[in-house]
Amino acid sequence: MRALPMATPTNARCPSDTAPLIGLSQNQLQVALGKPDFINKSDRSWTYFFTSPVPPHQFGGGYPELSFAIGTTKRVVNVTCHYSR
Repeated sequence: MRALPMATPTNARCPSDTAPLIGLSQNQLQVALGKPDFINKSDRSWTYFFTSPVPPHQFGGGYPELSFAIGTTKRVVNVTCHYSR
C-alpha cells in the first residue's frame, strides 16, 4: 500500500492479532516496511501509515496507523493500531 501512487484508495485494517509482531527487531521492521512515517523519540516508537502516500498537508482519511514501541534491546515490546481521522 505504501508504494501505491499518491491518494490511491485502500481498504487496510488494523491487525486483529499483533502478538506475532512482538520481538521483531528494528532492522526487521525497516526491511519489511521501510522508513517509519513518524518516530517518537520520547516513547521510542515507530509509526507507519498504512495507506497510499497522502498528498502534502492532508491529514486523516481513516487509514490504520500502526505504532511499534521499541525496547532498550531494539526490539518491539508493544504494538498499537488506531485509525487516523
